[in-house]
Amino acid sequence: MSPQEDKRRILREARAFNPQPQRVKAAVFATHPFFDPEDKVQVKYEMLRARELEGVGVTRACAQFGFTRESYRQILQRFRQEGIPGLF
Repeated sequence: MSPQEDKRRILREARAFNPQPQRVKAAVFATHPFFDPEDKVQVKYEMLRARELEGVGVTRACAQFGFTRESYRQILQRFRQEGIPGLF
C-alpha cells in the first residue's frame, strides 16, 4: 500500500476523508504539500481560519473550501462548542 493510500484509509477510519477534494479551490491546498484537500477536518479548519482570522467573506470562504453557507454555520457552531473534535 502506498503512503497516500494508507493516509486515505486512516482518514476514512477517522471519518475525516473528504470524498470531494476537487471542490477545494483555496490556493494553499494546491501550493503547499502540508495541506491535503482529502483531509476534511483540515479543510474545515482552514475555512474557519480564513473567515474568522483573515476576514474572508462567508460566501467566498465557502466557495474556496467547497462548503455551503449553511454547512459553514454548522461547522462554526460545532467548532465553538467542541473544538477540533467538532470538526469530525
